[in-house]
Amino acid sequence: MKTKEMIEMNNELRKNLNGENKIFYENLLLYLRIEGFARDENKIETHLLMILQDILEAQNDGIAAETYFGKIQR
Repeated sequence: MKTKEMIEMNNELRKNLNGENKIFYENLLLYLRIEGFARDENKIETHLLMILQDILEAQNDGIAAETYFGKIQR
């Protein structure tokens, strides 16, 4: 899948996140995109999409992203 297609899919899937999980994921997304600026964009988008899909599955099971992945250290 092309990077642009993954970004579009990511944008669509994010609409399904609840408020708490949306904040968690968008913080992670921002961090990875900034850190990966000079790296392989396609690889970063692939990982972001996989993480988003995991969060949505956990959300469907009633598990918050922070519980599923753990707290993000800043």
